[in-house]
Amino acid sequence: MRQQYFRVSLAGQPEIRTSGAFADESTDISWTQPRDLWQALLLEHSGVFTMNGHTFEVEPFDLVIVPPSSRNEVHRTGEAPYVYSYFTFCPEEGVRDEMALPLHSRLGDEGRFWNLNFRRGLSRLQISRTSLHIVARSMLWAVAQEAASHERNVFVAEAERIVIEGLADTLRIDQLAKRVGISQGQLSRLFLAEHGRTPLQYIRDTRAEHAHHLLTTTTTPLKQVGAACGYPNPHHFNRFVRERLGASPRAIRNKQVHVDVFRVKMYSASLDKA
Repeated sequence: MRQQYFRVSLAGQPEIRTSGAFADESTDISWTQPRDLWQALLLEHSGVFTMNGHTFEVEPFDLVIVPPSSRNEVHRTGEAPYVYSYFTFCPEEGVRDEMALPLHSRLGDEGRFWNLNFRRGLSRLQISRTSLHIVARSMLWAVAQEAASHERNVFVAEAERIVIEGLADTLRIDQLAKRVGISQGQLSRLFLAEHGRTPLQYIRDTRAEHAHHLLTTTTTPLKQVGAACGYPNPHHFNRFVRERLGASPRAIRNKQVHVDVFRVKMYSASLDKA
């Protein structure tokens, strides 16, 4: 599978939120990235990384860019402890100058240089955050490429527009492909190449995120929320929300549970259900 790129604004000095370096004994870890944070991971171990169903091998001192709301699993290989450094960041809003950040960069000896300077920055946090933040932003710029050289696929972009504008409608993949002018198989291949997920997964993920937004930020009646997300039948909407968000719509509305919009354990199920 070809390299994936994320269009991110870097010119406005992205805000570095959190940072650290850790070592643990766990061979396997999984998590869902918060919906408002990007993360950069500088690994010191080898293994297999899976992001939104897209699997790739990692080596020591590889850099992985983790986008918001992504579902991630890492299987570490080699001897424990497994060491990694990280920082989370938020691109500045309203800045239009975008760069293309590769999902996975193999840095080699250059990664050792970045790791050393990042650790130095961490050791100075009690004095100042400036050094660490300079290294973190410089690391992003070191792997970034001009966005113009990685234009988005026009068929995928058009399919996404149709999905977002028609979340309340019945969305069939064959009809979606027909509307953008390509075959269903070709549309699936393009989505996998660009996003690491199928069109069906994209639809379900978008509906889950929209449901979460409406349930937590509005007072829209639950039945109307379901209809707006493509589930006019309250029973079907309740089942979808429980499956994808881990609780009933009412519990989420009342903030009785902590919601993980894209739970890793639900990923395989989403391949088979519309």
